[in-house]
Amino acid sequence: MMRDVLKKKLHDYLGANYPEVLVPLQREAGVTGYLEERIATLDELPDQLLAEGKPLYIVEEICMDALTRDLGPSKFNYLCDVLQAEFEEAYYQWVETGTLPYEGLNLLMACSPVFTAFGFAEDTQEDVRLREAVIQQVRRYLEGTEK
Repeated sequence: MMRDVLKKKLHDYLGANYPEVLVPLQREAGVTGYLEERIATLDELPDQLLAEGKPLYIVEEICMDALTRDLGPSKFNYLCDVLQAEFEEAYYQWVETGTLPYEGLNLLMACSPVFTAFGFAEDTQEDVRLREAVIQQVRRYLEGTEK
């Protein structure tokens, strides 16, 4: 039961924050296997915490932290932040039309070389040069889609 709840929460979390992880898994029909593998890494943690009398919401929070710890910062969320700050019109248009996830994934692919070059991670996500390079890639992407 708890593992099913965690599987659903992890799926929802990936969909909202890491579509670059979830979408390829969906294409390969590997979502269930991936989620089950991730949940298995918890070993007996959920049962142990429940046996200690921890409230359900605390158990879920601790387990979700453990499940998502090694994912690092979300490139998707980073791009959304850049879009909202620098390309407000496009961002809100995509939000209103429901195409933000789709366009965001396309942008992730377009920006992939930039993220790789800067080694996108917790300690590099505040790099001004990274932000400028991403802005340039987004600008090129938007110019290409407006034609």
